Amino acid sequence: MISTTGPRLEPAAHSPEEACDCEAPLTSATDSRARRWAWALTAATIAWNTLEAVVAIVSGVLAGSIALVGFGLDSVVEVSSAIVIVWRLSLQGSDHEANERAERRATMSRSRARWVSRSPLSPW
Repeated sequence: MISTTGPRLEPAAHSPEEACDCEAPLTSATDSRARRWAWALTAATIAWNTLEAVVAIVSGVLAGSIALVGFGLDSVVEVSSAIVIVWRLSLQGSDHEANERAERRATMSRSRARWVSRSPLSPW
């Protein structure tokens, strides 16, 4: 016979409001660490996709492979998308409204770049 009662959970000693720090702002140390991590990931993305684009395009031209050239051109779009992130990170300031406007512009720019690369009118 299967038991329908599971282990009993004891209530927490403190209220849920005390347990959640969802409203807590980032400290400057945490914010600084997150920014350094974002810059490092963006730099790595740009470096990798640039290398990938050059190797794929050159290899595609030498091999006569339009698919490989297209893959390389898609990497160029990825680099342009990462450059938008660099632009966005460089605009971060203390003005919340300006940050939100910059975030919207960056999101739209990245979306457009991806749309162009996936467009049926795209040459690759």
